[in-house]
Amino acid sequence: AAARTYVEGRIDKVLTGYSLVLAVNDAESGNAVVTVNEVAEGDAAVIGTLDRLVRKLREKLGEKSSAVRSTGRGLAIITPSFEAYRDYARALELQRHREYAASNRVLQAAVGRDSAFASAWKAIGANYNNMGSLDSAQTAFDTALRYPDRLTENERLGLQIFVAYVVRYDLQKALDLYDALV
Repeated sequence: AAARTYVEGRIDKVLTGYSLVLAVNDAESGNAVVTVNEVAEGDAAVIGTLDRLVRKLREKLGEKSSAVRSTGRGLAIITPSFEAYRDYARALELQRHREYAASNRVLQAAVGRDSAFASAWKAIGANYNNMGSLDSAQTAFDTALRYPDRLTENERLGLQIFVAYVVRYDLQKALDLYDALV
């Protein structure tokens, strides 16, 4: 409620590609303060194009180019597959509505498209944990942790904390990991 601006995005299908637009809008007037756009040539290019757009937007908002470059690949860390990311987003919505089994079916499609999609494996583990299937949860969490380069450092530590505390009941390990996170 106190925000002066907000980011709005749009992806539109154009022939075989996509038009991507990001805008920072004034919260009071709704008018665009800064807008960036690009075209992605097909599904495989959407994530990379979105990463470039985010970088452009950050630079247009005044962030130093060196700071923008130092933050890594953004969404490409999660998955380079637009289809897998779409499945993941749909699955998280199902998860939010506590439809864990349905969410896992969609997440299985996501990891079928990108077997190293660590965030999807993490979500599968969370669903299994919520359904009381701790062995399956542990297997999914272990799979996610096999791809540490596909998780941000905070995600990786958060997952390790969850596994230590909730799955393995190792309070000391969880506390040590919390210290590392802080």
